[in-house]
Amino acid sequence: MNYAIISDIHGYANPLAAALNCADRYDCEQLLLLGDLIYHGPRNTIVADHDPQTTASLLNERRNMIIAVRGNCDAEVDQTILQFPIMSPTNILMSKKHRIFMTHGHHFTPVNSPLQHGDIFLFGHTHVSFFDSTDGINIFNPGSVSLPKKTSIRTMGVLSEEDHRIMVVDIDTCKVLRTEYLVQ
Repeated sequence: MNYAIISDIHGYANPLAAALNCADRYDCEQLLLLGDLIYHGPRNTIVADHDPQTTASLLNERRNMIIAVRGNCDAEVDQTILQFPIMSPTNILMSKKHRIFMTHGHHFTPVNSPLQHGDIFLFGHTHVSFFDSTDGINIFNPGSVSLPKKTSIRTMGVLSEEDHRIMVVDIDTCKVLRTEYLVQ
């Protein structure tokens, strides 16, 4: 199974649509959303494609594929327009070979998560893609589909359970920028 890992949408519908297109191209069966879905945040300038209603519609169309966690910019009012739960600060998914711990990244770290060798810690929040393996725990941040930092490339992740790899994908081209193999 392939999982699309998307973080920090911040209500920008066009980048979300591009990321969903890439998820389809990589045959992703589930969307793992790492928070900050609707609100743009107080430090970000609103640009033309900020469209919370369309963002919600695009996500609601795929509600049966989504597992999500709450980001620091997500609020109860955002939940009222989404048809899937977003208010949990963490989620744990059991894949065939790994336990996947999802969080936004502003409260939990791999150190204070219930993970063991070979498990996967997913987080967003920084808007910078990142992969590392610490004490046998795979740590991954897909970057941001809307407001990337330290680069202008908007990214998402694809986790391939079959190939034991995780990829950083440029959402504008759907090309893989980097591939890392998971510690098992």
